[in-house]
Amino acid sequence: MAASERSPARERALDELYAASPEEFVLVRSRLGAALRRSGDLAAADEIRGRRRPNLAAWAINQLARVAGAEIAELVHTTNALAAAQATLTPGAATDAWREQARQRQGHVDRLADAGVT
Repeated sequence: MAASERSPARERALDELYAASPEEFVLVRSRLGAALRRSGDLAAADEIRGRRRPNLAAWAINQLARVAGAEIAELVHTTNALAAAQATLTPGAATDAWREQARQRQGHVDRLADAGVT
């Protein structure tokens, strides 16, 4: 990975770009690309200017991840634990552990849905 790909200016630009609303995305992208080019970070400028506007669903998920990243990480962890518990189920086996993981996962999904609505 080139140094410009990890530059703080690039990271700030990406953060600002993906915080923008879909309607503002192209304008923000152009402004940020021009600013990076003026500062001499041509690789970062080209990268920013090459970014495509996310569709509405991807934009909404990005916004949710910005405000509920920890909850999303917990959802992923709980989903993995649920899959592991499910893999150990055998006919006639106790399903208490699986049911508890399923309840926890649904709780994460419900909280994220609530956060996405507000």
